[in-house]
Amino acid sequence: MTAERWSGSFGDSYLQRTIDAPMLPRRGEFWHNFFLKYPVKSVLEIGAGAGATLRWLKANRICGVDINANALAVARTLPNVDVALAEATHVPYSDDSFELVFTCGLLIHLPENKLGGALDEMYRLTLRLLLVMEYQSVTAHEIEYRGECGLLWKRPYDQIVKQRYSQLTLIDEGFLGHDDGFDDLNWSLFSK
Repeated sequence: MTAERWSGSFGDSYLQRTIDAPMLPRRGEFWHNFFLKYPVKSVLEIGAGAGATLRWLKANRICGVDINANALAVARTLPNVDVALAEATHVPYSDDSFELVFTCGLLIHLPENKLGGALDEMYRLTLRLLLVMEYQSVTAHEIEYRGECGLLWKRPYDQIVKQRYSQLTLIDEGFLGHDDGFDDLNWSLFSK
């Protein structure tokens, strides 16, 4: 049910609320510094939406996937960006296709029965770096979202990734708030 909500009118309403959010331009500084420290030639965002993050990425190949077709129509207007309609658990690219694969506020919207599949896709698709940028919590718990249940979960995403893929190494992490252009999230960068 969650995928249907985000791909339909509920997701379209989210798009309208967030497409011109005043904090989005501040994201550029984080990404500029990130790519200075971790240069890559290819990057994929799973849950790219309208491209609020894609516009700041620095790579020869920039791709994104999302389940909301209207959001992707907006993202397609960005220069040098390739987007595709896909669920996080079935991404249409081959293994090790990107040096960096990441999510930014996507995993929080996946129910428990979809979370592992999305993480497995991220792991499958990355050649080198895996980045999760999500609302973190020491314990997993659901948060009511816009008066509805079954749409948002805080979890210890960094720990979930570490436990699921022992071969990954945590190489960097941090917090990004509204002053940074993000919605109070933690980020964890892993190396394969």
